[in-house]
Amino acid sequence: MQWLYQNLNTVGVFNATSTLATVMPSVYQQSNIDTGILQAFYNQIQTIAETTPATLGYLAPFLAQTQVAIESAQANAAYAGFLALYTGDTTQALNPTQTITFALTTPVTFSSTPIALTATGGGSGNPVTFSVVSGPATISGSQLTTTGVGTVVVQADEAGGGPYTAAPPVQQTLVVNQASQTIAFTLPSSTVDLGVSPIDLSSAATGGASGNPVTYSVVSGPGTISGNTLTVNGTGSIVVEADQAGNTNYAAATPVQQTLTVQASGTLLPQTITFSLSSPVTTAASPITLSATGGASAEPVTFSVVSGPATVSGNQLTLTGTGSVVVEADQAGDGTTYAAATPVQQTLVVNPAPAIVSSIPTVPTSSPAVTLADGTRYNDVQVGSGTAVAAGAQVTVYYTGWLASNGTEFDSNVTAGVESGNPKTTQFTLTTGSGGVIQGFIDGIVGMQPGGIRDIYMPAANAYGSTGSGSSIPPNSDLVFEVQLVSSP
Repeated sequence: MQWLYQNLNTVGVFNATSTLATVMPSVYQQSNIDTGILQAFYNQIQTIAETTPATLGYLAPFLAQTQVAIESAQANAAYAGFLALYTGDTTQALNPTQTITFALTTPVTFSSTPIALTATGGGSGNPVTFSVVSGPATISGSQLTTTGVGTVVVQADEAGGGPYTAAPPVQQTLVVNQASQTIAFTLPSSTVDLGVSPIDLSSAATGGASGNPVTYSVVSGPGTISGNTLTVNGTGSIVVEADQAGNTNYAAATPVQQTLTVQASGTLLPQTITFSLSSPVTTAASPITLSATGGASAEPVTFSVVSGPATVSGNQLTLTGTGSVVVEADQAGDGTTYAAATPVQQTLVVNPAPAIVSSIPTVPTSSPAVTLADGTRYNDVQVGSGTAVAAGAQVTVYYTGWLASNGTEFDSNVTAGVESGNPKTTQFTLTTGSGGVIQGFIDGIVGMQPGGIRDIYMPAANAYGSTGSGSSIPPNSDLVFEVQLVSSP
């Protein structure tokens, strides 16, 4: 350090030297005088500065940016009083530091309400300022507002002033947890009569700040909910629950339950039966298992044959012939809540089972086979009964076709149309051209009676001719069909 001494003695003689053993802080108060020792109290901390040989008094204010004065309080017999001026760099020698005391209470829950920040700083008197280093929050002055869930790092700073340097920044971490939500839920009525119209719950509950909708469900009892609509299905107690999901900042709300009491009113609720049959079938499908769903009475759905060749035992329908079978499904009421369901009837068409051979039959070239003028010939394997088929009629048949040259089957509704052991018939209109059939098929079927089975041989000219049909029937192929006539108008 460099000290300049200015003699304060009127004699004007520089007669003292001094070495400052300890540099005193620049915040000062009146010091006490003690021989050879300066005792001063700066910021309530005792600072001792030794002088040799004179006794110094107190620390004077700054005189300039790089000067501070230490003035003696008195002279003595040996030494005159003097003023010592330090003219060196005061940055490290004389500028004291500051300390910030700053703490946060953590964790907190997410909220739009600001958090007031407080901190104490050093002796410069400058305000402590705050900033967000990282995390979901903003600061305005000393007010911290969280903007989401997560970890927020807040920093406190204090600028330097006068002889004081800026305080070292202090950071604190704040953990922000999800906020809770609360559902307020009240049913429009706590008691209703059986038969009441569906109850609208859209205004029955309000939820928390997540913005997610309040949803409803039936916990127990005779009721169902679709969206915000509660439907009463019987008497007793229905427990309805309201829920609200959470999001990033809000946890899911605690579910709230309310109980609705449904009392009998003398009006029975209706029931509905859902019942269908797959039709047509053949006699080979017997027995058929019947199934249906009924209403909420818990009474079973029962079946009966209204008409037609069939019997029912439990849910088993046994076919006893061909024709139309009408089956009815019924459900009884329970006498207290549900009325009997309206019966539902279904009609089942029963066709004879196919009796067509599985390999190509032989069609004789002479009696009993019949040979037509165009070369088509046929032989009746089984003669039916009823009205004979005419050209242009619509017929329902089973059929299988083979290539006459090698016996390869190329088409069949008996083998290709099997569903659960129940072959499906096919309808044809006995005309040629678009939507019709080949000429040999018409020639062979005309004159058949329902229930009849006929083997038909047709030359290529009466079949698909020189073009063939797809990959299964080559050009110029003679064909053999066996046809079973199921019905004809």
